[in-house]
Amino acid sequence: LLNGREMTLAQLKNAVKSGARPSATIEEFVESVIDTSTRSPQTKAAYHTLAREDGKYDKQIRMNGICHDWIERWRSVMHTQGLSDNTIKGRLKQLHCLTQEAIKRDLLPSDPFKWITIGNMTPKQEFLTRTELRRLERVSLSGREAKARDLFLLGAYTGLRWSDLTTLDEADISGGIIRKRMYKTQRDVTIPIKTLFWGKGQEIIDRYRGTKKLLNLADNFKDVHTFMRTVNRALKQIGPRRHEVKDGKKRLVYESAFPDLSTYVARHTWATIAYELEIPN
Repeated sequence: LLNGREMTLAQLKNAVKSGARPSATIEEFVESVIDTSTRSPQTKAAYHTLAREDGKYDKQIRMNGICHDWIERWRSVMHTQGLSDNTIKGRLKQLHCLTQEAIKRDLLPSDPFKWITIGNMTPKQEFLTRTELRRLERVSLSGREAKARDLFLLGAYTGLRWSDLTTLDEADISGGIIRKRMYKTQRDVTIPIKTLFWGKGQEIIDRYRGTKKLLNLADNFKDVHTFMRTVNRALKQIGPRRHEVKDGKKRLVYESAFPDLSTYVARHTWATIAYELEIPN
């Protein structure tokens, strides 16, 4: 039986093939449906994060137990945890996608989101200005925070995606030029880092010469997704703090100078500055 009805042969074959079943946990459903899809590694990692968070809230929840009341209770708990409105909406959108995948496989009798309004996320400033970038360069940091900041700046000055930054090797760089095949698009790109954006990308790379990976933080983590989350956490800690920045003989203090730093913002910063400088694609 499936949801109280006799299962057809086609439904049985589909369930066996995908490994999905009504009583699967959210983590099991992600492994059988999302991990076997063509979604990007970053997207798959995000769904696993969602499954872990749902499991913390309700260890007994199964795919066929997700209903309107359960979703509303979970939303209320996330609010009491102090999560931002955008974070809550993002998790609800992910869960909605999972339930749609379950409905397509006849694992849910109806849509639990039918009468739930998620709403749109509140737009944030998704880039830094050139002035803010220069300020970030001069902030005094050490250890993991310094490397996270440099990784952000390298993304902002090269436009490389996270998957390409974390696999950047000295073999990809010669004569002030990065030549690399993009992980996502499988296209070969050439980036003149010695001249692009005042040579700032080359300056960062020169500081990390001699390492197997130019920003060799990843060695301490089991996978690139854990690494990405760790770097983003470091960036978020850097952003809203009170910073002292030396400007010649002056020592300037900035309050909450960089509130929304993330690897995502770095690439948007590159696109914005490239547009302002009229740099061709």
